[in-house]
Amino acid sequence: MSSNVRSGFLSLFWSVVVAGSALADCGAQSLMLNDLLKAGDLGNAEHVVREIGLARDCGPADRRAARHDFAEKILEKAEGLRADPTQADAAARMVEEAAAQDVFWAAAVALGDLQVTRHAYVDAARSYQDAIDLIASEEDAATIAKIPPDTLTYLARRADETRHLAAAGANGTLVAARPDRAGNLGGAFSALLDRGPEAVRVPSPILFVYDSDQFTPVGRDAAEEFVRVLKERHPSSIVITGHTDRIGSNAFNLELSERRAQKVASFLKDNGVTGTITIVGKGRSEPRVLSDPTAYTQEQIDELNRRVEFDWKP
Repeated sequence: MSSNVRSGFLSLFWSVVVAGSALADCGAQSLMLNDLLKAGDLGNAEHVVREIGLARDCGPADRRAARHDFAEKILEKAEGLRADPTQADAAARMVEEAAAQDVFWAAAVALGDLQVTRHAYVDAARSYQDAIDLIASEEDAATIAKIPPDTLTYLARRADETRHLAAAGANGTLVAARPDRAGNLGGAFSALLDRGPEAVRVPSPILFVYDSDQFTPVGRDAAEEFVRVLKERHPSSIVITGHTDRIGSNAFNLELSERRAQKVASFLKDNGVTGTITIVGKGRSEPRVLSDPTAYTQEQIDELNRRVEFDWKP
């Protein structure tokens, strides 16, 4: 029997069986879902996922596993369609459906990437932070360990970049990080993204009025958020580094970056952050390392380079 014939047979078979799936126990439904996903029958698989969600003998882990496997298969199919420009809309809908299961971090990343192409930076910042939080919530440390370090680096940079772009402009919005299960801020500030035991480097969308050291309203909100992060992490020493864009003289940009770093340092101290604080001004000498420079216009790259970064040690 050819694979296509077998797949069609299984689809017909399970379409009959699924109608009575509410009567099956959780183990039987999980096996049914596995067979449907292997056959590529996403329509009937979706029905079984719903049944597993309602079944009394299915626990939270069963429901999460069902949604995860379903989302993974949808994303796999979406990836297969992306090479065909005529299927771009269908692939996008599949990515959105996979991410809507709210359990599979790779689907959240794919949705964030899609939202960046749409210039929907508020939504993208939420999606990337959702992906980080989904990884951090994995109970199996071995599962987290399998995720390549460059994937986490990409996620960290994308979350930072899209939070910054969402915060910029007259209608800027702070896409705040949400608390994790321990009550500490996750997302862009998740301990999962710590760059090693010796030091942690985190940009934050603490933005300033153009050519000034005065916070924008969103910039102040971001500074307040960062106060909470530092109080949760209790660093012994903090280095605050100001950066500017490429526009203007070296001398002006260096002085401006120092003033902005000092403004943040004063704000942290005034709000009860302890630890030794050192300020550094880099001016325009160290442009931000971007996740993908081709994803942004030069104007956006200039905006992203106007930033404050923090290094701290426990």
